[in-house]
Amino acid sequence: MVIPKSHAANVFEIDDELLAHAHIVAKKVATALKEATGCEGVNILQNNGEIAGQSVFHLHIHVIPRYSKDDANIKWTPGTQDVDKLNAIAEKVQKIL
Repeated sequence: MVIPKSHAANVFEIDDELLAHAHIVAKKVATALKEATGCEGVNILQNNGEIAGQSVFHLHIHVIPRYSKDDANIKWTPGTQDVDKLNAIAEKVQKIL
């Protein structure tokens, strides 16, 4: 787990430079974890808000080793959403950005 020393509850509150640094550290941790454990892959996960699974309200990044027969259930299936709805959301996000 990567935990910035400076407090920010979530991605919406953290300084951009601190977030960038935290992800650089997460990459280093993932690389070391893969070498140390021989895992086949790594999930890098960061939850924002209770509905998204956040239970500790200080930004932190999980670095999770993965193996072909593990029982971790971190799934999202691309292509199962309504394309028209996704396009409408994308247009709104582009206008906000």
